[in-house]
Amino acid sequence: MATGRSPRTPGDRGGHFTVVDPSTGEAFDEAPDRRPEELDAAVDRAHAAWHDWRADPVARKAALLAAADAVDAAAAALAPLLTREQGKPLTESHAEVARTAARLRYFAQLDPGTQPIADGRPV
Repeated sequence: MATGRSPRTPGDRGGHFTVVDPSTGEAFDEAPDRRPEELDAAVDRAHAAWHDWRADPVARKAALLAAADAVDAAAAALAPLLTREQGKPLTESHAEVARTAARLRYFAQLDPGTQPIADGRPV
């Protein structure tokens, strides 16, 4: 049933839940089942990595562009998967995948330097 599970992380209890196609009610895959403390730990790791991410704009841009390329390369597989797991029309799924790649490219091009906001304070 499962086709591509994410790598195990520390604390993974190995449980999974069934993913159901809402348009048919049919089970078609499994996803990792996480306890709240496992999710909190993942968020904490992501937040810690964010500081490094902010400090290296060249690496951040390269990573975002690589992610956009990966989304484009996997579009033929991602769109039908979105349709199966969300029940939306395939044309909408294809558009969502294309928008995702476009947004990644947009954010890759942004200057991460300090920008003033309306009241003059930097953000």
